Amino acid sequence: MYTADAERRLHCAGSRLLVGRRPPDTYPETQRTYAFSMSKSHCRVFSSHPIYVTSISVDSSSPHLDVDDLRGWAWDDFLDNTTSHLTEIGFQELFQLGRRLKNKYPNLISDDLGKFYFRSTAEQRTVASAEAFVEGLTGAALGAGGALVDMPRPDDAVIRPYKMCLKYEEIKNTYPTAEDHVKEFYRTTEFQLMVQDVEERIGLRNELTPKKIIALYDLCRFYRSFEISRRSPWCAIFSDANLVTLEYIDDIRHFYKNGYGSEINCQLGTTALKVLFERFEAVYDGVGKNFVGYFTHDTMMEMVFCAMGLFRDDFNVTGAVRWPTRKWRTSLISPFATNLIAVMYKCTTARESVAERMVQFFHNERELAVCAGGACSWEQFEDKFRVYANATLEFCEPSDDSSPDSQKVLYPKGAKETSSLTLGFLLIRVSVRPSVTGT
Repeated sequence: MYTADAERRLHCAGSRLLVGRRPPDTYPETQRTYAFSMSKSHCRVFSSHPIYVTSISVDSSSPHLDVDDLRGWAWDDFLDNTTSHLTEIGFQELFQLGRRLKNKYPNLISDDLGKFYFRSTAEQRTVASAEAFVEGLTGAALGAGGALVDMPRPDDAVIRPYKMCLKYEEIKNTYPTAEDHVKEFYRTTEFQLMVQDVEERIGLRNELTPKKIIALYDLCRFYRSFEISRRSPWCAIFSDANLVTLEYIDDIRHFYKNGYGSEINCQLGTTALKVLFERFEAVYDGVGKNFVGYFTHDTMMEMVFCAMGLFRDDFNVTGAVRWPTRKWRTSLISPFATNLIAVMYKCTTARESVAERMVQFFHNERELAVCAGGACSWEQFEDKFRVYANATLEFCEPSDDSSPDSQKVLYPKGAKETSSLTLGFLLIRVSVRPSVTGT
């Protein structure tokens, strides 16, 4: 059945709601109509959905399954023209994130536009997300190329280096094979019982292949990002336990294509951390920007997490078994609008006349304990991040032979009083895709 906990999980996995998101304020009036959809090709299984619907037993075991809702459902043709665009819900969410940061760090906001720097990738959803965030942060409705938002770059080594990396494409398409692990998971007892449970709930017998049930799951969660106020009838066919099982499939794919499943993923994440270190060093030396923000995709966000050693388990994500206590859960670490924020403070106390620099990190507006005790002293920050200062993409050239070092799986290893804020560094994921495809 479709419970409140299922609702929360869908928010994390398939819509643009932040984990721990605060209730929205009133949104500015806007003429924008941003929308997202999966490509219709992802939903071709539903071209025959009336056959499925008429096969559903009215005496279904689920009291939450509304057969009339399923029969009345129709594809919204408007979505065909706005594939992978930002939804209005997504725009509002980024706007509210900017507004919350403005209220939390008022010292960041300056009339000097030269104190800000923002850049996104060239996708409509990232460009529109940057516009929304800047509008919430500054009150200025500025588009890409405006005074605050830099034009996207065709090749961006900071926020989309994997698109420039031939070695990454070579490894991603050969070894290790994420889909082999996914297929292994399809064969597990847990997955087979989940399929059987869904079939019994909707009155089908041995008709749901893995491809079809994943399509149903994608339709449920992604359609919600277009109409967040309406419950998709397709969501009612899944129980909480079903959703827990299904979310693991993306965890497997992301682990190998973006995360600790291949060393090159962590290497690609270092380019953004190099810029973070350089930006903070500039501010430490008395120059630089008040606020720097980049708008990218889940691929890049997870590569940065990998480079920083975040959300790393003592085991590898495989298809053989799903570990319920794992840290690598993409519905929690990289939902839509995921953000990684680093803030530098000048800190003083009554007993100190010289300001001390501190750096604090946040993931989805919750503090990350990057250093012991939470915030990092400047010395701790330098010690941890100077290693990224020489990050390059030289390793991206494909080799004639397959290097074991570049293809190996990474096996995991077993507040002061603030007076002023000097720099905020923001990295936001705004990608919209039902699976990882290197976006």
